[in-house]
This record gives sequence, structure tokens and C-alpha cells, in this order.
Amino acid sequence: MMDYQPNDTGIQHFLHSIFPLIQQRVPEAHLTIVGGNPSQAVRSAESPSVRVTGFVDDVRPYMEESSVFVVPLYAGGGPA
Repeated sequence: MMDYQPNDTGIQHFLHSIFPLIQQRVPEAHLTIVGGNPSQAVRSAESPSVRVTGFVDDVRPYMEESSVFVVPLYAGGGPA
């Protein structure tokens, strides 16, 4: 779910700080953001190199087409 604050913060950090560095080295790189209820800030990042799907019934096809899988969780954790 992209409306969980650590996920939103994490993907925005990735979009603005990490992905541009990747694109400098791999100009043809593209990013697909999969997850329900993306914020307006995430949706507005859509471009030819960034696709935002919103909720999908099955993430496996997106994982299968990917060369790299990123989980940009900025903060959080489970039980200690």
C-alpha cells in the first residue's frame, strides 16, 4: 500500500534522490511503482520513464518483468 507513510516517503526519496543517479548511468532505465493508493506526489511523477500502476490484483507479472526489485521502505519494522 502506497498510502502507508513510510512507503510514500521511501518511494519519494527513491524518485528524487536515487532514480536520477541510476538514469545518469543507465539512461534507458525505467521504474514501475506498484501499490494501492499512491499519493498525488507519486502519481505526478509519472513520465516516460516512471509508471505508476496503483493497486494491482497480482504483483507477480511486474516482478517477472523486472531486472531489479526495490522495496523503498524509509522507516519501520516488525516485532523485535
